[in-house]
Amino acid sequence: MRIVVSGYYGFGNAGDEAVLQGLLASLREAAGDEALHVTVLSGDPAATAAQHGVEAVPRQHAGAVRGALRRADLLISGGGGLLQDRTSARSPLYYLGVIAMARALRVPVYLYGQGVGPIRRPWLQRVAAMCLKSVAGAGVRDEASARRLLELGVPRERIAVTADAAFALAPPGAAAREAARNRLGPADRRLIGVVWRSPWVEEGIGESGRHTVRRGVAEAVARFAQAHGGSVVVFPFHPEMDEEDAVRFAGEVAAEGADAVRWPGDAAMSFAGEPAAPAGPWMTLLAAVDVALCVRFHGLVFAAMAGVPAVALAYDPKVRHLAEDLGVPWFAPGAGPEAIREALEQVWAEREAVSRKLSARAAELRTRARAEGKRAIELARKARC
Repeated sequence: MRIVVSGYYGFGNAGDEAVLQGLLASLREAAGDEALHVTVLSGDPAATAAQHGVEAVPRQHAGAVRGALRRADLLISGGGGLLQDRTSARSPLYYLGVIAMARALRVPVYLYGQGVGPIRRPWLQRVAAMCLKSVAGAGVRDEASARRLLELGVPRERIAVTADAAFALAPPGAAAREAARNRLGPADRRLIGVVWRSPWVEEGIGESGRHTVRRGVAEAVARFAQAHGGSVVVFPFHPEMDEEDAVRFAGEVAAEGADAVRWPGDAAMSFAGEPAAPAGPWMTLLAAVDVALCVRFHGLVFAAMAGVPAVALAYDPKVRHLAEDLGVPWFAPGAGPEAIREALEQVWAEREAVSRKLSARAAELRTRARAEGKRAIELARKARC
């Protein structure tokens, strides 16, 4: 059985690499003893092949992509927020183009763990409708995405609300968390983890606007840390995009008088004997903090998996949808420091109950995420008949 996977892989983003890890784990579990050959379209094929144990080809090399699809029983498009034009129109056009190529070659397509939309450009909506109406199946990670696919003409019976593929992964073990905790800071201090991302960067907002957001969140986090004897650790999950702003954020927290550090990250990190993996160290580090503020979507996923009380800065509807699904407080980028600190205080005051609730919900989503692998494998088997 041969499957091609199309997504935002090979770019050093911990969240997307966790999606690929979870997707592959679910496929391999569902395939059982049957031989499974996966080819991933990647921005860094050598790294993807080495890190995930798959074949990988350059995602922008049309000949290589076509060659992989010619041999495939199924194209998986996903997971993650691939079909949206918030970042640019180029991104969804690329993924829709791969889907169109697969259909031209008579390869069935499965949308896997997708967060669909927003697609704001009318001409792009028409293109998406043309490409998606014939998909063999679609797993989406929220109800809003399901509604968008219905609006684009995907038949209802082909759509299932599942979960983000990263939820298929097992949370870090106790020994690994303890080892990570020892790396992060003194045992007698609370740790506040911040999974930072510069909000509004795709919207063309200038540095002054981003500074206003950073300053408000930094002030709230600093006050919370000071009130609870804590240290702030800032995690840039996608260093290429997040690093510079994460350094600035940590500096602004420190300027407010709180202890703060930007964790540098290292792809070779491992804890308590657990193997290093593209997303594994970040998952373990976040699992070691006492409370988390998450701007990135997968920061919130990782926190839920580990039962870490969390709040979300919902710079994008996908973050709000996940926060609401998990039952954790969220705020918009324009929220004031007092509102942000109030959200942190709320989850901290109820941290034991919040932790139990998050762990239970993450377990439900893990079951959904793993079931999606079964649906994809069934479609691939059907295509071979």
